[in-house]
Amino acid sequence: MSLLEENIKNQKWPKKELRVFNTDFDRWNQASLDYYRAEEKLSIYAEGYKEAGDIVTRWINDNRILRDALVYPIVFLYRQYIELVLKDIIGSVNKKETGEYEFPKHHKIMDLWKEANALLVTIKIETSSEDLLNVENILKQFDEHDSSSEAFRYPFYTDGSPIKINLQNINIRNLSEVVDALHSYFFGIQCVIGEAQNSIE
Repeated sequence: MSLLEENIKNQKWPKKELRVFNTDFDRWNQASLDYYRAEEKLSIYAEGYKEAGDIVTRWINDNRILRDALVYPIVFLYRQYIELVLKDIIGSVNKKETGEYEFPKHHKIMDLWKEANALLVTIKIETSSEDLLNVENILKQFDEHDSSSEAFRYPFYTDGSPIKINLQNINIRNLSEVVDALHSYFFGIQCVIGEAQNSIE
């Protein structure tokens, strides 16, 4: 038996009976897709992307391998978290003000930030000007290198031209720490909005 055949013999292999989305009850591995209300889903998605980025970052820190391949999904996961948490803030404020959980459908972080920030002012959520500038500075850095959520998701545009990232290296641990700082700020904002919403209901 060749080395290739030996390796294949010990690997999982596609079979007719395999089901991708198996719904058999398995308490320890069963994830629920309908546990949360529609208006909570964006927040859940956002937290999921953030946590997934953290998990992969910790794995790299422990194993010290595959950094050059895993950096792309890590940045994508963190950027996706930022986009979704901004949309959730906008949707939550709109829900409080108009009764409708509405948010923009585009992917532009800076436009989302401007809209979220303007809405937070209208409902009188107080935050220091220094905090606002610091958050905006971080978001601008993400926007500078991935304005449309494409750069770290796929190496080419739809027309086939290569996506150029104007960076040579990324410190993954530092990236994770910066996103943690953003998460603390956004989580605080979400808590204040949630408390205001609960007082209305």
